[in-house]
Amino acid sequence: MRVQTIKAALKVFVISQIGDLFFIVALVSMHVSLGASDLPSLAASVGSWACTTTTIGPLSFGVPVLWCVGTLSALWLKAAQVIFFPWLIDAMEAPVPISAQLHSSTLVIIGFYVAYRLRFVLGSSEV
Repeated sequence: MRVQTIKAALKVFVISQIGDLFFIVALVSMHVSLGASDLPSLAASVGSWACTTTTIGPLSFGVPVLWCVGTLSALWLKAAQVIFFPWLIDAMEAPVPISAQLHSSTLVIIGFYVAYRLRFVLGSSEV
């Protein structure tokens, strides 16, 4: 195997794991803040957390904004959307299992599905 192929596979793996990290942090934060992790319970409690804020250093954000940024970052990274597409080009160089996963539209379709299912989070933030 060529060194460039190994680097491409590693880049695809690392970017995918960063997307997973954003998504897990957003979902765990929702669960800790609201005490529930199923979508109907989260959607029903929109009114109770829409005005909640948190401070990170000198900046103050609404909690739904942080959830929105975490969720969208994960979806954009995993589905190679917006500015996160360069890793997809390297995936063409990667070994067959990684290329097979990325050549299908699975990640893009899942990204749209998750964005649709979490539309109440996206609609409740000021972003």
